[in-house]
Amino acid sequence: DGGGGAVGGGFYDRPNAPAAGVITTSFDRQAFLSGLLPASIFPVPTPGQSGTLGRNTFRGPKYATIDFSLGRSFSIVEGKQLQLRFEAFNALNNVNLYLPNADLSLGNFGKSTQAFEARTMQIGARFIF
Repeated sequence: DGGGGAVGGGFYDRPNAPAAGVITTSFDRQAFLSGLLPASIFPVPTPGQSGTLGRNTFRGPKYATIDFSLGRSFSIVEGKQLQLRFEAFNALNNVNLYLPNADLSLGNFGKSTQAFEARTMQIGARFIF
């Protein structure tokens, strides 16, 4: 099963699906930070059996980023150029959260505890001869 066994509660263990109507299908950003669902709603499968919860049952938080670049070339002398470039990654500085923790045995199960990089900018110059 790739994890600690059906009883071990490891990261790759698949629990049984919760009872119908227990889970909502959409979550806001705050739910990803405070915890989507308690681990207690996922029944433990019979020892030696894989759980019934489907693979990729839940989607992660929204990921949105805009990358931007601006460049300019200048002729210095015949056959030689200077290129200047400015780049911004995640230019609007959106907070993009990682997937929530999927290990049922940990206290931070269902919480996104990390975010992707904030805005990153760089400037470059290239001399072409």
